[in-house]
Amino acid sequence: MSSSKSLICLLVILLCILSSAFNSVADIPMNEITLLGDAYFQENGAIFLTSSLPSSVGRAIYNHPIRLRLSSWNSTASFVSSFTFLITPTFNSDSSSSPPLIGDGLTFVITDQPNIEKGMYIVVEFGTSFDSSLEDIGDNHIGINVNLVLSVESVNSSTTMGFVLKNGKRTTGWIEYDDSEKILKVWLSYTNSKPVQPIHATRCDLSNVSMYLDEFMFVGFTASNRKGTSAKHVIENWVFTIGVTIMYFKIH
Repeated sequence: MSSSKSLICLLVILLCILSSAFNSVADIPMNEITLLGDAYFQENGAIFLTSSLPSSVGRAIYNHPIRLRLSSWNSTASFVSSFTFLITPTFNSDSSSSPPLIGDGLTFVITDQPNIEKGMYIVVEFGTSFDSSLEDIGDNHIGINVNLVLSVESVNSSTTMGFVLKNGKRTTGWIEYDDSEKILKVWLSYTNSKPVQPIHATRCDLSNVSMYLDEFMFVGFTASNRKGTSAKHVIENWVFTIGVTIMYFKIH
């Protein structure tokens, strides 16, 4: 009987510990985010990853690496990244009837170093340009890239669920990796309510791509305008959850 009571007490203590852990929230100030290239903070706190100029490139990376790979267990931590963004094309001239100049889009990135071009990375791409040499499926797509410019798997967001990434509308995205299921899912919404059905879901065992993942990795966003294209890429807010820790970036 005493052993049963001890077990119950132990379970209660564990539940209290887990409950407090899951409520762990870390507010991350803007000075904890490194801006590279053309990225800059707007007065209201939003991050402009690019200017409206052609060939503009920018990155916003959280300063501190996050433990993503659990080497002792040969597994990867589950995580959720939710954020609100806008991709607004610019125009050739003062006339709004002129054809818009669309940029390349933006990505959520996990990388071993802020200088992504030289490091290892996994990205979820919200692409707004078409390049047959990169095997793009269209100029409005969501792709998953692992250390490659080419997408490992992608889906057309406009034909799948009617989302146009480059219309300047405020859009909320959710990226979720569940290590127990080995599935990476992406949701999109024009509101703050997460849809039941993801726009994209793919089997993606990150523990099997450990050659691309260090134990600690940086997280953030990138965006670009190739030569001759132009759009503003804006991140208005961002919440990143890994394990039992919720990091809320007070951007907006």
